[in-house]
Amino acid sequence: MRVLVDGLDLSGKTTLTASLAAELATRGRTVVEHKGFLADRHPARRALKRLPLVR
Repeated sequence: MRVLVDGLDLSGKTTLTASLAAELATRGRTVVEHKGFLADRHPARRALKRLPLVR
């Protein structure tokens, strides 16, 4: 299972993911947290690198 949490700054993403990770861990699930745009192993990362950079 993969969960992506996105939102505005200071909207509670970190608090939500910490609670979700703790709950999943108590249910015996392996939890890996990643902060950033996409994890290195994400399947869409390579495709997104080919798109033009918008500044």
